[in-house]
Amino acid sequence: MMNAWWLAAGIVGLITALIHLIGGQIEIIRPFSQSDLAAMPRGTLHACWHMVTVILFASAGIMLYLGASPQNGEQTLLALFIGGQFVAYALVFLVLTLAGDWDKKLIRLPQWMLLLPIGLLSIIGALVA
Repeated sequence: MMNAWWLAAGIVGLITALIHLIGGQIEIIRPFSQSDLAAMPRGTLHACWHMVTVILFASAGIMLYLGASPQNGEQTLLALFIGGQFVAYALVFLVLTLAGDWDKKLIRLPQWMLLLPIGLLSIIGALVA
């Protein structure tokens, strides 16, 4: 039996991964790679950016697979793990954006708006599985 919650998490995850890959390359990585920051921290942060890309695509793929497969306890545990991670990622962005000294706090670092639904959809899907 399919799990629509997990399928939705996978779809939102895939959209988020594509936004990260394309939009982030243009808005964040390109200017960042041309910055004056020393090579070592610049290279490390660039690698971390691409690690996030891998996590986003892999998590989306896993959630799509789980959503289309018959559920069992191990799948539920995996979905809870992924969901918990995405809620934690969202909280990191939310705390940082609220702590920042800027206007329009909730939309300054809007990543939480995409990460939180992935986490919540994954967790809800696990609770109803």
